[in-house]
Amino acid sequence: MAINGRNYGTSGPNNVHIEEKHNVGTTSKALNLGKVFGIMFIWLLVTAGIALGGGALFDWWLKTNEAAAATGILTSLVISGITLIVLTFVIQFWALRKDKGMIVLSSLYVLCMGVLCASFCLYMPYQILGIALGLTTAIFGVLAIIGLLAKNVKPIAMVGLMVLFGALIVSLGTWIISIFIPVNVTLLWILDFAIFGAMLLLVIVDMNQIGRICEKGEMSRNLTLYCALTLYTDFVYIFIKIAYYLAIAYSRK
Repeated sequence: MAINGRNYGTSGPNNVHIEEKHNVGTTSKALNLGKVFGIMFIWLLVTAGIALGGGALFDWWLKTNEAAAATGILTSLVISGITLIVLTFVIQFWALRKDKGMIVLSSLYVLCMGVLCASFCLYMPYQILGIALGLTTAIFGVLAIIGLLAKNVKPIAMVGLMVLFGALIVSLGTWIISIFIPVNVTLLWILDFAIFGAMLLLVIVDMNQIGRICEKGEMSRNLTLYCALTLYTDFVYIFIKIAYYLAIAYSRK
């Protein structure tokens, strides 16, 4: 029953309206998340294809002309890395705000990331890459679930940023000191794991923010691509770090 516009019953108009609104929000969130994850998955497949093909091409080139190949591979990796850094700023501060150019820029971003990952296919056994992919998928899935279910991620964001900036500052200081005196390797590993842990916490924050964006209804094409690119970058970062740790572990056996 509704009295003066307020419903004091359990199944009156106000409750029905709230329930419908909740259902619409849940449906929109599911559809938008589906689009975001779908695009991310396609980009990951493209990256894997470029990495595998590029790794095979690099390997053939090295066997054909090692000197020229070494220079060419290093040049391509440097150019790809610099391009990724530039694209990150362009996408963040221009394409997203201008609401144009995201398709071209994100495609170029994925291409450059694939070229960088080709170096892993060249120097790492496929067994390590397979294990790294499985672990990355599991870790990313857990982080995504936590991010989507979490009500308040501000404490996680604060801890992640504090650890990240603290570790980066100490890493910079350690690097400067290492120019003059040897640095304990254990300290370097602690800093590396601290940065990796902080980035994992920030992945939870990214997932939570994207989930909130997806709740608001229909998303623009650029915003959908931006959210997909954010998660794509998070996934690739985790994969690279895990592959790096596994490669070191296997090399010591």
